Amino acid sequence: MSDPLRLGVVGANSFVARAAIYPAVAATSAVEIVAAASNSTIPPEVSGAARRSYQEVLDDPEVEAVYLPLPNHLHREWTERAAAAGKHVLCEKPLATAPHDIAAMYEACRSTGVLLAEAYMTPFHPRSRAVVDHVRSGAIGDLRSIRTEFSFTIGPEHADNYRWVPDHGGGALWDVGIYALSPIFDLLDHPSVRSVTSQIGPSGVDVTTSVTLATNEAMATTLCSFEMPERQLLEIRGTSGTITVDRPFTPSTPDDHYVIERLDGPRDRVVTGGADPYRMMLEAFARGCRGRSEWPRSQAETLAMVGQIVEILAMASPGSAPARPSI
Repeated sequence: MSDPLRLGVVGANSFVARAAIYPAVAATSAVEIVAAASNSTIPPEVSGAARRSYQEVLDDPEVEAVYLPLPNHLHREWTERAAAAGKHVLCEKPLATAPHDIAAMYEACRSTGVLLAEAYMTPFHPRSRAVVDHVRSGAIGDLRSIRTEFSFTIGPEHADNYRWVPDHGGGALWDVGIYALSPIFDLLDHPSVRSVTSQIGPSGVDVTTSVTLATNEAMATTLCSFEMPERQLLEIRGTSGTITVDRPFTPSTPDDHYVIERLDGPRDRVVTGGADPYRMMLEAFARGCRGRSEWPRSQAETLAMVGQIVEILAMASPGSAPARPSI
């Protein structure tokens, strides 16, 4: 793209921005960062674009769009401010932790003619779509079971992390539930939640949540945690085979295949090709902002996922954090 999208960053010192977005921007000609602000330290990756405040980023006439990697409870406020300033918005997932907040965010952007995109990057990796298509093609027979896990640890040195704070949209399910639940809802037709077990931390957020879901034909289990050692798992079993995917939720360029084990014995390595999903997401966002293509994740999909997480948390152990409106 000869004319890169001019991007501002609100919350420039966030982990995901530094670990994933800035390298992706450096690797593409579709986007350039022209303004960035942080309530803490401006990282060296964007020091040349530093602004004194979040609002100064929005007020910059050079900025066409903003990326918001803020804590969950700030997403609605800064999305609405960006929309009022006429800026397209790429907001980290989840867009919010209450459906009415999400609806208000979409309406604010729609009313000013700007795009609101949820920064959920996994579907942009070529392997993610290939796995779903393979299962839907009947390659492993009739689908019977899906198992997903996403766990990692937040050490005591990060005691001030917003993920520990209920009013800030904290908790394991709000943080990584979209990853673990998405394959289930991509492949099962309206599964119902059968059981939920949550371990609630001292601050009142779920630190581990396990969920069982089912349809008449298949069942699924998922586990989200930030008190267990790091693990990502996606296992899909059918009547004639099993698909296993390593590092399914945060894939990168080397993650270029998955494994299918068939009932009759053969074990195949299916090569899909790899990519940086953050780069692909940014390039899709740039095309969407310029009106060259539709953003692939709809408002309905985003609302459905948040509604499901709200339902799961409502069924969890007493004391778990329900959806908390930002306004």
